[in-house]
Amino acid sequence: MNRSGQVLFLVILILVFGCGVKKPVQKSKDFALGYYSAAPPSWNTSADIERITRSVKKLYSVSSYTTWQFKRETGITGYHLQNNLYQKKAIGIVSTNETAFGTATVMEQSDSRIVASDQ
Repeated sequence: MNRSGQVLFLVILILVFGCGVKKPVQKSKDFALGYYSAAPPSWNTSADIERITRSVKKLYSVSSYTTWQFKRETGITGYHLQNNLYQKKAIGIVSTNETAFGTATVMEQSDSRIVASDQ
């Protein structure tokens, strides 16, 4: 096949496969029906987004830790720990606080569905 035959063949392929009829996109309320869909929603989602936004809360946590310090030769064993005898053998005590910040989403179960809650 010569060069002009190849070009003609390519043009025919483009016309045959490139001029197909496009099917209209069908919008559905899959989310409201309870199953996942990757299609954009076909209803106004403003109220849903507002409810989800209100369900995100700031989380602040403070944990306190006490650490007992021992000399290696003290020989603390499981017996000392189980019977609270380790405190008498400590050479020092260090108390610390650790803080953590983040966000959490409040969820609730309703009619066998889990949904974001604005409580």
